[in-house]
Amino acid sequence: MYVARRDPDTDEAIGDYKVVTRLGAGGRGVVYKVERGGRLFALKLLPGPMDGRTKREIGILVLLENPGVVRYVGSDFWPHPARG
Repeated sequence: MYVARRDPDTDEAIGDYKVVTRLGAGGRGVVYKVERGGRLFALKLLPGPMDGRTKREIGILVLLENPGVVRYVGSDFWPHPARG
């Protein structure tokens, strides 16, 4: 999960991931198909700061082990606040 200040363009890098396409959006963010090292991943961008609901979602994902549910890998800010 990344806290985003803007929407990325196709082929733009978000950390080590390259945006392939936008998959969908909901009330809690936008999910993108991204690629890293020849593998595809889902990456969720949140529109604002991490609040209690976001932290609960992360806590649940960390504990879940189900092939039908995405795995939590990490979180960060994008674009990085210090780099714009």
